[in-house]
Amino acid sequence: MTSKVLELNSEGSVVRLTDLLAIEEQSMDAGPLHPDHVVHCLDGTRTQNDCKTGIQCCLSHEAELVASCEIRTHYYGHWVHPHAAVTQNQQLIVAVGNSICSLSLPSFRLSWLHKVDIAQCFGVYLGSSENVICHGECSISNVALSGKLGWTFSGPDVFSGSFECKDGIVRAVDFDGREFIIDEATGKIAV
Repeated sequence: MTSKVLELNSEGSVVRLTDLLAIEEQSMDAGPLHPDHVVHCLDGTRTQNDCKTGIQCCLSHEAELVASCEIRTHYYGHWVHPHAAVTQNQQLIVAVGNSICSLSLPSFRLSWLHKVDIAQCFGVYLGSSENVICHGECSISNVALSGKLGWTFSGPDVFSGSFECKDGIVRAVDFDGREFIIDEATGKIAV
């Protein structure tokens, strides 16, 4: 089951992510928006009206709303789940659609954006060395916190099974139950 809300702590502040589709479908009250609310459409020339799904982000410090934004995509789906985003070094790194993006905190300014999969990005995980690991449906990617794309790993089938990123090793299971143990630093099969 998909969550509708995810809260992350970032250096004394709280980042609250709410699923835009859940807000629309269930008439959820997502709370107030900041007067300088920003909308990021991740699909190039598409407009906000074309991008119906995504995530609403609100940053609060000591219960006061500091900033808010929306990250929108034309990919249909519920995007808030336990691995939808991570915070590190004043950045919010979010998986939406087939992309991940980094937003500077507290402004929610878009720092970088990468399409990391041809289908969809299931989640983003903090790596062991100033990087994130992106669990895509068709590929797994390593991206530095600076936005530099490292390696990409693809298998013979989709990575729809379990996924773990721990101690410099990425473990991914594909649709057929094959387990891949990948070295986080190189993107090669670990021996």
